[in-house]
Amino acid sequence: MQRKENPSLERIYSLYDQEKYEEALQQINILIAAHNDSALFYNLRGNIQKMMGNMDEALINFDKAVALQPTNHFYYSTRANYFYDLQKPDECIRDINRAIAYAREDSVKYSDIVRRGTAKAMKRDFQGAYEDFMVGLAFDSTNIAILTATGTVLNDLNRKEEAISYLEKAVLQAPREIAAIGNLGFTHMEAGNYEKAISLFNRVLEIAPEDPFAFNNRGFARYKQHDLEGAMKDIQRSIKLKADNSYAFRNRALVYIARKDMDSACRDLQRAIDLGFSQMYGDEVEQLKSQYCEEK
Repeated sequence: MQRKENPSLERIYSLYDQEKYEEALQQINILIAAHNDSALFYNLRGNIQKMMGNMDEALINFDKAVALQPTNHFYYSTRANYFYDLQKPDECIRDINRAIAYAREDSVKYSDIVRRGTAKAMKRDFQGAYEDFMVGLAFDSTNIAILTATGTVLNDLNRKEEAISYLEKAVLQAPREIAAIGNLGFTHMEAGNYEKAISLFNRVLEIAPEDPFAFNNRGFARYKQHDLEGAMKDIQRSIKLKADNSYAFRNRALVYIARKDMDSACRDLQRAIDLGFSQMYGDEVEQLKSQYCEEK
């Protein structure tokens, strides 16, 4: 969040940082009642409302901030984050494009281009995402996050060798960066290199012992090696750590199918759908459900 020196604002920021959102909301309401023309105040109230889960109210405030300062990069950028969190990539991209148009510094503009690539990847426009990431790398060729994102989207484009090259470069520069290590493992897994993938997921878990994605991905790699017991143990652990990961329910469903426990498999396939698997990853789960789950 953008911050400016002001005793009342500093108090609100402190409450926000302490996750005391109700108190923060009360205080920002007082400021807005006295200064109803401040885009900064509306933007802050939007962030507080978002953290409280009041998404409609949050958007009203972000819209107000933009209306008050329609040529300010910051307010478009903040609203873009809101849309990204709601998995609305088209709206996110629209606001990032506006933010780019008003960015005053190259570093900010290129950062926004990379963020736009991430939103494009969310809507499965992998080629568009790749092109944005390449623009970002032209500006900063050693940026670990961009190298990792580029490798990830190259994997989505089925350009496995290039993906591995970018991810290995990221891991070489940041040997304890779990996003880079995990995505390198995932890419090796999709290339069928299961032992290599498992060793990389083990490395993630040495650094971050409670990482749910490493457990889930290692579980899938074990499933592909026909180690159903090891796969189930890992995936169960992943779901316990992060119960809203649709991919984990898809993976557990595959293990149940291999065990011929179709009732459990169908429950997990439906759970994956309910958690938005199709929106993020395509129609694989619907196809599995159609194949294995007869309507009663």
